[in-house]
Amino acid sequence: MRSNLSRRELLSWTLAAAAGNRFVTTWARAGTDTSSPSKFDGFNVKDATFKFLQKCARDDGGYSPSPAPQYRGNSDTKASDLAAITYAATLVKTAGWELPHREKSVEFIQRHQQPAGVLINFQGDLNPKGDLAILYNTTQRCVALRALGEKAKVDPTHALDRFFAKDTFKKLPWYTLRFYPLFYAVLGRPFPQEYRVAIAQRIAQNQAADGYLSGKRAMSFLAIRA
Repeated sequence: MRSNLSRRELLSWTLAAAAGNRFVTTWARAGTDTSSPSKFDGFNVKDATFKFLQKCARDDGGYSPSPAPQYRGNSDTKASDLAAITYAATLVKTAGWELPHREKSVEFIQRHQQPAGVLINFQGDLNPKGDLAILYNTTQRCVALRALGEKAKVDPTHALDRFFAKDTFKKLPWYTLRFYPLFYAVLGRPFPQEYRVAIAQRIAQNQAADGYLSGKRAMSFLAIRA
């Protein structure tokens, strides 16, 4: 087994394993001939990934991006200390595991909530009081708690209303459009029609002649998912 597997490889293999052994076997053999051994041979994906998660667990209930203490993360795991715990909670839910010290992780998430229901990051590059941080952290927290079978101490249902009161959602990156319906979905609440219309109008107003969002092809698909 290789010792330098990337975190992305490990997680993608585990999600495949969670889908069932038959799928893993088929995927492992695809594109290979009988003379070439499968990269899954002798490699227990689920066991290795769970051990990886255990190594990332922190004493305060949160999770680090990697067992390597010098690695601060990349992308969202570098931006917010709520990212890694959300991925860990989602992964164990998908694979049918339990987080080590689950209660401590729930408490870790709950400590980030403010009286108004929104969440802030205690660590990371995001400005905790900025709109992007509040949207990201609040949504991620709800996803993590849903995966852990818990609810927020303060009802966050209206925590994202602020983004539509003065069209603040228009000032944020395109990819954030998917956070709003996701937020209501994990809460089990209907997505407000006025917010759905506002997002649809935002997309339509910025649609280029070829159907994409002003040349932003990748963002077009992310926005459509909203």
